[in-house]
Amino acid sequence: MPDESPAAVLTPRPDKTPPTSVAARVCECVHLLGLAVWFGAVSMSAVVAAVVFPLMRRLDPTLGKYPLYTGDHAMLAGGHVGNSVFFVADIVQFACAGLVLLTTILLVGFLGWPMKRVATAVRLLAIGGALMVVSYHLMVLAPRMSENLHEYWALAEAGQTEQAEAARARFSADHPKARNTLTGTAGFVLVAFLAGVWVVQPRGGGEKRTPSGLEKPRLAGGV
Repeated sequence: MPDESPAAVLTPRPDKTPPTSVAARVCECVHLLGLAVWFGAVSMSAVVAAVVFPLMRRLDPTLGKYPLYTGDHAMLAGGHVGNSVFFVADIVQFACAGLVLLTTILLVGFLGWPMKRVATAVRLLAIGGALMVVSYHLMVLAPRMSENLHEYWALAEAGQTEQAEAARARFSADHPKARNTLTGTAGFVLVAFLAGVWVVQPRGGGEKRTPSGLEKPRLAGGV
């Protein structure tokens, strides 16, 4: 006869996967949601930049706020739009990065992420990479670019075209780095998200069920 003691009932069978707790399921869902929103924010900000600047060049506007500036008004207009979009995207990135970090700590330290799985290692490496890249972006690159951009706008408004162009050149010098950080962040976040979906998707196996959906009854011998 099989052991029906309380200890035996609570101990998972060696050939079965222990059930995931509700807390772990909720935390995993929040974790994946944070990654998805993070990836969406980075991707859409890049799309907006790719659309806005060519559009402004085709429109070739003259901005009333900068009557004395003889430089490229299309870049001024595109910069104002793009800066607003990237500012919102950076807020979303900061919030999502914090949420992903918090849920990762909970899942690893308290809710039983399987540390010996390759997928878990991939997730942790991708999350670590994304956090490092976005930290550099938010704490080093974005503040420097914002300072140069606002200096460019202020000098252009004052009609100091030569000095404004110098500030614009300093801002533009950081564009390749900004593009690389966006690409790197999006890549790391996407890998972490896909690896997470791979881990949490249902697997085959488990209890055998009859066509009606009920578990197949066990015989006295535990077969």
